[in-house]
Amino acid sequence: MMMLKGAPERIVAMCTTMYTQNKVVPITKELSKELEDLNSQLGSRGERVLAFAQIEMDEKYDENYKFDIDEKNFPIENLTFIGYISMIDPPRPAVRRAVEDCHKAGVKVYMVTGDHPVTAHAIAKSLLLITGPT
Repeated sequence: MMMLKGAPERIVAMCTTMYTQNKVVPITKELSKELEDLNSQLGSRGERVLAFAQIEMDEKYDENYKFDIDEKNFPIENLTFIGYISMIDPPRPAVRRAVEDCHKAGVKVYMVTGDHPVTAHAIAKSLLLITGPT
């Protein structure tokens, strides 16, 4: 068994099935949209979201097999989506005050992040990087 975790949009794109209610079902367009909406909902609360998937491996992938992450010499398609985990990963308490001080001093503040855009937007709002209507 191989399990993967990562960015929801990347992991879900590798999946063709989903484990739900003790069975594996195909991921339809409707189900894919539901998963995307759930990811956006969690991200809009400023939560970091990770997706998990799995695949049963052939016998050739035993303890002696040399996995190569660069060559991807293992299955990365037709995985089974297992679920999301979301967690609160708040900015440090002093960040909001530092942003306010920068604004008062006329300094433009930019946020650089690898978070999903919806999550980044929610965090930016909480830090007052976005102050107008969006």
